[in-house]
Amino acid sequence: MNKIILSLILFAMTLFMQAQSITEDQAKQIIKNDAVEFLNEFANNENINQCIEINASNYNLLSLTIKYEAYIVFKAMIKNYELELNATCGGKTPLMYAAKYGRKEMASALVAAGADVGFKYKGRTAVDYAKKCKQPELVKLFEEYKNLN
Repeated sequence: MNKIILSLILFAMTLFMQAQSITEDQAKQIIKNDAVEFLNEFANNENINQCIEINASNYNLLSLTIKYEAYIVFKAMIKNYELELNATCGGKTPLMYAAKYGRKEMASALVAAGADVGFKYKGRTAVDYAKKCKQPELVKLFEEYKNLN
């Protein structure tokens, strides 16, 4: 009987740990170190798309990798996790952050992974952000992709 109760407790703890949110400190550690080992320690498919509040703004982890150029973690996330590529936190999708910050390589990877170039949030698309932030290479990339599809 004790083994059954212990097993149930361990199972419940495992579920709780899997569903835990990524904290601001954990997100900062992942991004600052651009380290996949920290990503794998703190993230899973249940929490990878959550919004994280940092300095009174909301981001998802993928958007943070773009903002802070954490290329190693970005690539690992694209390859190994079930990402909601059009998810918004703080009013922008990851592709919109790539457009804003001029991250052409990351934008290309997002589009290749299935991010929707025409996705609108509050009436704006990634193309709109690329134009607003004077990123002509990204405007061209997004418009070419839209013309192909």
